[in-house]
Amino acid sequence: MLKIAQITPRYYPSVGGVEKVVQDLSEELAKRGHEVSVLTTDRMHKNQPPFKGDRNESLNGVKVYRYRSLFGLGHMSFTPSAILDLIKNDYDIVHMHSIRHPHTIWVPLVNYFKDYKTLLQGHTHFSGSPFNTYLYSQFDHIAFKTIYKKINVFLTLNTDELLRIKNFGINQSQLKLLYNPIKQSLFQKSNTEDFINQNALVNKKIILFLGQAHEGKRIDLLIKALPQIKNQIKDVILIIAGPDFGNYPKLRSLAEENKVSSNIRFLGELSEEKKEIVLKSCDILALPSDYEAFGMVLAEAMACGKPVIATKTPGPLEIVKNGVNGLLIEKDSVLELAEDTIKLLSDEDYRMRMGMTAKKWAEEKFSIGGIVDQLENIYLKTLNKSLK
Repeated sequence: MLKIAQITPRYYPSVGGVEKVVQDLSEELAKRGHEVSVLTTDRMHKNQPPFKGDRNESLNGVKVYRYRSLFGLGHMSFTPSAILDLIKNDYDIVHMHSIRHPHTIWVPLVNYFKDYKTLLQGHTHFSGSPFNTYLYSQFDHIAFKTIYKKINVFLTLNTDELLRIKNFGINQSQLKLLYNPIKQSLFQKSNTEDFINQNALVNKKIILFLGQAHEGKRIDLLIKALPQIKNQIKDVILIIAGPDFGNYPKLRSLAEENKVSSNIRFLGELSEEKKEIVLKSCDILALPSDYEAFGMVLAEAMACGKPVIATKTPGPLEIVKNGVNGLLIEKDSVLELAEDTIKLLSDEDYRMRMGMTAKKWAEEKFSIGGIVDQLENIYLKTLNKSLK
C-alpha cells in the first residue's frame, strides 16, 4: 500500500468544491488501505466561522494536519511549517491540489532534496478579469518553464485545460484527464417528503441553483429569467442554496425588482445530507456560470437523475451532452436560459427521459469507485510499481 500526502489550501470543515473532492478522494484511498495524510491550513472561506478544532486529527481514516498560515493573500495561504513535514516524512506520492498556490512552488523545491513523485491537480480555471488573466498567464509561463518541470503528472478536469497545459511544453505522457468523483449515496433514493412539505413545495416545479453564491456563478441570470418562466410555468419555484459570498442582498433586491420574490427560496449553506435531499427534490438544476472548470454540482444532479442546464464553458462542455443528459446555453443569455427551462418543466416525459440518461452517464463517468481506480493506476504508473 502507498503512503500518500494530499496538499490542499483548505479542508473540511471548510466548505467548497476542492475541499469536497480532496476529502472524498482521501477517504476512499484510506478505505483501500493506503496511508493518507492531508497537509492543509486552518483557514476557512470568508463568511464561514473560524476553525476552532484540533489541528492534528484523524478523520474517517485520514490524518489531517492543519498549519497556521503565516499570512493569506486572497485564496492563497503561506504555511512554512508544512515544508518541515514534507522534509521529515517519506511519502510515496505527493498529490497537490489547486494550481498557482504557494505549495505548488515549495513542494517542487523540496523535491530537489527528497525526489518525491508529485502530481498537480488544478481544479481551477484560466479565466477571470483581464488583469487577473494577465497575471495568471505570466505566472504560468514562468512556472511551467521552470519549477513545474519537477512535477511528474498534471491532472486536468477537462480537455481545454489539458491542451492549455500541453502548450507550455509539458509532455503528453504527463497529462491525465481525471474527473471529480461523486458519492455513491447520490445514486440512491432518499425520502424528500419532509423537505418538500417544510418549504411549501408540494406540486411545485423546482429549479435549483446549488453552489457558492459569488458573482461568477451568475445567479442573477436565473432571477432575470424567472418572470418569463413563470408566465408559462405558474407553479415554478427557484431554490438558491449554498454559502453566501456577500451576494445574497443583491440577489434579494434583484428578485424584488423583477417581482419574483415569492417564487424564490434562499436556503443558504447546507450540510452534505441536506444538499443530497435538495438535489433529489428538484426537477432541474441550473448552473449559468461565467466559467466552470468542471461543475461538480452538474455531475451530482445527474447522479440524482436530474437534467441540467449549464453555460458553454470548458467543464460543462466536457460533461453535458446537449439534448442528451442536459442542455447547454450561451453565456449571459437570459432568453436561452428561460426557454430551455420552460422546455424541460413543461414536458415531463422529456424531462424524465433526459434525467434517466443523465443518471446512467453519471454512473459510468463519475462514481467514486471508478475515479479512485483511475487515480490509483496513475499513482502506480508514476511509481512504476504495482499494488501488493
